[in-house]
This record gives sequence, C-alpha cells and structure tokens, in this order.
Amino acid sequence: MDTLLKRIRISKGLSVEEMAKRLDIPAGYYSQIENQQRGVSVERGKEIAAILEVSEEEIFLTSRYALRKVDEKPA
Repeated sequence: MDTLLKRIRISKGLSVEEMAKRLDIPAGYYSQIENQQRGVSVERGKEIAAILEVSEEEIFLTSRYALRKVDEKPA
C-alpha cells in the first residue's frame, strides 16, 4: 500500500533518490521514512514538506481532520 507521502512525492515527479539527495540522506533512509518504518524530527519534516510544497500537517498528521481553525462567535 502506498503511503500519502509516497503518493505526493510521485505526483511531484520526484524519485526516492532525488528526495534523498535534496535531504542529504541515503535513499534507503528516505525510503524508510516514506514507508513509516522510521520517524522524522520536526526539522526533517519541515524539509520534506518544503520540497514537496505541502504543509507538514498534510503529510505527517495521522488524520487530516485532527486540526482545524475554529472561528469563535461573539457572545
């Protein structure tokens, strides 16, 4: 099963090798991140999101509905 991170990477036309090169890490290490076999730091998550041009929340939150803006109504 493809992960969301993998689907986004493919949609951007990037290979595992290109992502790894941009992150300055081995391709196998990036592949483990993508396949949820290895966690990422906040900093690395921001780097990945920036390369893929998406928000960190979009690719790293388990539910896309976990965070949302709530407008408070006047009392």
